Amino acid sequence: MPELSEEEALIQEKTIKEEEEKYRCDLCSKRFKGPEFVNKHIRLKHPDVLAESAAVVRRWRMRTHRATVPADSDSLCAPVAPQHAG
Repeated sequence: MPELSEEEALIQEKTIKEEEEKYRCDLCSKRFKGPEFVNKHIRLKHPDVLAESAAVVRRWRMRTHRATVPADSDSLCAPVAPQHAG
C-alpha cells in the first residue's frame, strides 16, 4: 500500500466512521454518507487546516534536515582530486 501524503493522512484522520454509510468530519461534525464526501468537504471547507498542517510538516522537515546535515556539508559535495601513485 503506497504511503499517504500528509494531506491525505490528515483527511483520513479527520474522517470519522460512525456507522455503515455514516461518516463525520471531525473538524466541524458535519455528517456524510461516504468518506469520499468527507474528503471533498474537508478540501473545500477546511483548506486552512490543510494548509496549516502542511506548513507544520514543512517546518518539521526543515528542522530535521538541518539537524542531520553536518556543519561542513560543502565538503561532502566537493570534487575529490584523483590521487596518482608514484
